[in-house]
Amino acid sequence: MPKDMPRPKFNIYNWFKKAYPYNSVDVFKPCGTSACAAGYAGLLPEFRKLGFKTSTEGWVGLKNLSTDESLCEFFRINQTTVESIFYPEAYAASPTAREVARRIRKVVKGLKANDT
Repeated sequence: MPKDMPRPKFNIYNWFKKAYPYNSVDVFKPCGTSACAAGYAGLLPEFRKLGFKTSTEGWVGLKNLSTDESLCEFFRINQTTVESIFYPEAYAASPTAREVARRIRKVVKGLKANDT
């Protein structure tokens, strides 16, 4: 993430939400943007270069696919895993970014174990 880019506020209920009007072409300049784990991933330059993006129009993922389809395709996970990470209903309460990151690490660890 660029050092001058303010970190978005984590909000599992929004893929991406503009806090106030700004230059809609440059998604890296908003201050006060909120996003969930998927929306935040689409702001990372490494993922954007590979085609996974958060757009200022409100879509997240790969072009021509729904967000869920994009998450499955890009991260090579199934729909059940998408729901267990990215859906607010999968958590007992509104999770923090740290809690979601912990779950992502747990899923990745499980996926690596299944590859061996």
